[in-house]
Amino acid sequence: MGFQNFEKMMANYSASYVIPLVQKSRGTKVNPKDHEVFRSIFYGFTEISSTIETLKLVGTLIKTSPPRSKKINADEYIKFLVGGYLQEVYILEQRLSAYAKKISRLYKSSIPKPVIEKIVYNPIKTILDFRGDHVHTERYSDKHLDMVSTMALFKRVGDELGCHLGLFYKAAQKEWVEMIAEFSLTINSILENYFDLLERIVAPDGILVPPVTVNKI
Repeated sequence: MGFQNFEKMMANYSASYVIPLVQKSRGTKVNPKDHEVFRSIFYGFTEISSTIETLKLVGTLIKTSPPRSKKINADEYIKFLVGGYLQEVYILEQRLSAYAKKISRLYKSSIPKPVIEKIVYNPIKTILDFRGDHVHTERYSDKHLDMVSTMALFKRVGDELGCHLGLFYKAAQKEWVEMIAEFSLTINSILENYFDLLERIVAPDGILVPPVTVNKI
């Protein structure tokens, strides 16, 4: 059940469309209408999957030390990662909501908006609130990130206080590693509930049934 099971079903479903293209053989014939349905289901899912993988990647990068390059400022680096993570959470919420609407339309099985809000938006809002209203005008920051920026400035101008940059970077890093771990629990719970819901629509018997077939029954 949940995301991983849905991902396996999606791989099995896409094989009959992808294998003929890869092997350049006749294989299964896909008419334009069927192929469009396939694209809607498959690529709508891969957009979500890509966002999930990006969140994991950013979480991993925050855990590691910043690149040892004079061209990369440590303070800007960690702020970029934190801002990127929060932006990807927003994208995930948008893609989950859009995909639910798409599945609902294709399978002619209405998913009430309040249900999606309960499963997706309400729990993810606790993370989205970190972005704040300023997200379109300035990059996210907090007291830990601000101290990293302060120490980075001292280091750039040659002030002796700059020697504490590493200490404050590690403090901000530890804070965000812990926060992302908490956020991940929330996101994983959302994904499990969300894909359990979708699975009951697209795979009532455990095997994904194309909407064209469902609509003909």
